[in-house]
Amino acid sequence: VPHRLCLWQILQNASKNLRKLSKWKEIEDALCNVVHDTLDEDKFDEAWGLMVEKFGIHGNTWLKEAYEIRERSDGINRFFKGFVSIETGILQFIGQYEATLKG
Repeated sequence: VPHRLCLWQILQNASKNLRKLSKWKEIEDALCNVVHDTLDEDKFDEAWGLMVEKFGIHGNTWLKEAYEIRERSDGINRFFKGFVSIETGILQFIGQYEATLKG
């Protein structure tokens, strides 16, 4: 699942950027639940939206940027998923990547 790739970093940045909010501990728990418990992309999007609405943090710049980065990451993952799998070795990956760049 793409949003699990840098989970530690996301949670560290959340702490740095959101801990001044009055309900930080509740937000932290909700954020952990969203990123840990939602494996399906649609369910993740729904859970994220519910969390943002519940705590009234839809205007938070860091949260918006974190979500946008995740969306770009998902697009890149979808691109690579077409010709790379978990079994693909590094040499095969590099060959396929270079072939894709050449067009």
